Parts: sequence; structure tokens; C-alpha cells
Amino acid sequence: LVTDGLLEAAAPTGELFGADRLKQLIVNHDRATSSELLNAILTAVRAFADNRPLHDDLTLLVASQREA
Repeated sequence: LVTDGLLEAAAPTGELFGADRLKQLIVNHDRATSSELLNAILTAVRAFADNRPLHDDLTLLVASQREA
């Protein structure tokens, strides 16, 4: 679950992070733990925005269910 602040995080060029980029990150980290996925997404958003302050709040909830 994410708020629009994540999807609307902007690069210096004005391009938005967007749902497609988020979906690809999730696919690329399909074996990651919830914590690892959360950190990967936050790192990607910060890098995408060139570590500039975001214009909106950012809320992200990652949950998973794995069999032991």
C-alpha cells in the first residue's frame, strides 16, 4: 500500500516515479523480505528524486506471507 506521495515523487526533470516503476521494483525484489523490499523502494524513490525533498507525504506499507 502506498500513498500518492510515492507515485508522484518527481525527478529533477519533472518525471513522476509512477506505478509502473513501483511494479517493476516489486517484481525485481520478489524474493526479498518485507523489510528489504521497503528499503529498496525508499532507496529507489530517493535516488529518483535526486535526494531532493519530496513535495508530498510518503507512506508505504509492505506485508508478506511466507510459508516456513
